[in-house]
Amino acid sequence: MVNLFRLVAERLAEMGFFNFLLPWMITAAVFWGLLKKSKVFNEAVNGVLSLSISFFIWGFLISGIGVEMGTPLSQFFGQMSFLIIGFVFLLIGGSMFSKDFPKYMEEHMSWVFTTILVIGILVAIGSGIFPVGSIFYNFFHGLTSGPGGELTAIIVALVLFIIIIGLASTTSQGGK
Repeated sequence: MVNLFRLVAERLAEMGFFNFLLPWMITAAVFWGLLKKSKVFNEAVNGVLSLSISFFIWGFLISGIGVEMGTPLSQFFGQMSFLIIGFVFLLIGGSMFSKDFPKYMEEHMSWVFTTILVIGILVAIGSGIFPVGSIFYNFFHGLTSGPGGELTAIIVALVLFIIIIGLASTTSQGGK
């Protein structure tokens, strides 16, 4: 008997649904959220910028470098969903055995958030989203390739990354 869901998933994979469309949509949503939070532009400009930036990023990754991100992203989201389910069970168990569990969580929220952040980063590295070894290798290999080419792309990516982090940190500090 033919498994209809497997057949649909295979056809979607052949069309690039998992390697381009879904990661592109996630990237567009993240950039739209960052632009909306920064309140630099209005909604229409935020939408156009986020769509354009995500097309540039994924177009460069697929045509320029040939990176396949479908498998690492699916591993990451699968592992994170299991961690979230485990965290929910811990919350349920803690609330069953503690009378004032919400108060305890409020008092220790920074510790809990830091732990969740570290676990999330470790899962991202373990799933292959952030291949740390190849990132360093590619970075230093790009530096030795001379002016232009990959070096320019890396410098531009780093500058954009610094700008995004700067915008995110100024908007998060402005709300306090």
